[in-house]
Amino acid sequence: MGEPTLAFLGVGADDEELYRLLLRAGEAGRAEFARNHSLDVRQMQDACARLAALGLVGEGAGGALRPVPPAKAVEGLVETEVRRLRDALEGQVVTRRIVDSLIAERGRRPAPEDAGDAIQHLEGMEAVRAAIDELTFFTWAESLTTNPTGVMSPENIAHARPLDERILETRGQHADTDRCRRSR
Repeated sequence: MGEPTLAFLGVGADDEELYRLLLRAGEAGRAEFARNHSLDVRQMQDACARLAALGLVGEGAGGALRPVPPAKAVEGLVETEVRRLRDALEGQVVTRRIVDSLIAERGRRPAPEDAGDAIQHLEGMEAVRAAIDELTFFTWAESLTTNPTGVMSPENIAHARPLDERILETRGQHADTDRCRRSR
């Protein structure tokens, strides 16, 4: 197996060779680097632009080329490739309308024979509050509710506070009962 290359990360052979030369040379002035590596001004400008776009070089003092440390350079190349691959995959998902087809499948499932009381449709804030009040009466581990309008109003907070306190008190009573059982 030959020397490892950056080709699989989208770096061309010429660009990789220049990056490796810069790693060996350290920071180098553009003109000096071009002269020592048989590049004309246009080639050097193009190469610098490509290496900078790939995240392999930065600009040091006085415009000198400074190679990015290898670990950081490879990390950036990997992130770029992952982003490119993700964009391509997401494009394929949209083009092929896969999510829409899966949603359609869900719509084709038969209704359950007996949903029982698993789903309850409530209308109005008072009905919702009454249902939450009933649920919190029997809750002692955790109570999670959502507010689809975003930030809770002072009125909602005032209504929720006693329910939360009830859960905390009930939870404390259950914890005391559990401790008594374990101590026996």
